[in-house]
Amino acid sequence: MKIFNSIPLATGGTEIQQHQISLATDDVQTLIQRLLQAPNPHETILMAEHPTENQFVLENTVRHWFGYGLYYPDVDQLDQNQLHADFPKIILLNPNDPMIETFTNMGHVVFDFAEYQHQIAQLLSWVPPLEDGD
Repeated sequence: MKIFNSIPLATGGTEIQQHQISLATDDVQTLIQRLLQAPNPHETILMAEHPTENQFVLENTVRHWFGYGLYYPDVDQLDQNQLHADFPKIILLNPNDPMIETFTNMGHVVFDFAEYQHQIAQLLSWVPPLEDGD
């Protein structure tokens, strides 16, 4: 799982920080609590990198008002109220997933991991479009 957050710089700009974490070995709740103490706590995005992380990401997004990304989600395994909550979300699916239309009605659907990660970062601030071959 990754956490992206926007940090204001003394120059007036912002920097996007990225944290690679593991639900199995890292104290994710402590990290989230630290991010909530940051100057812009709601400029934080949680990004699942495995289907088993989707519900954790969804629960914490709703609890802390973060944007998020779901990784090849199974709609039946996720809390429907949380899933339909109005939060910015990026959803990574296979191009032949039968739930594309359903997820498109909930958020922005992408079909490539690089684009997924790129769109997650764009939730925080404008990021230049991917170049061919990135």
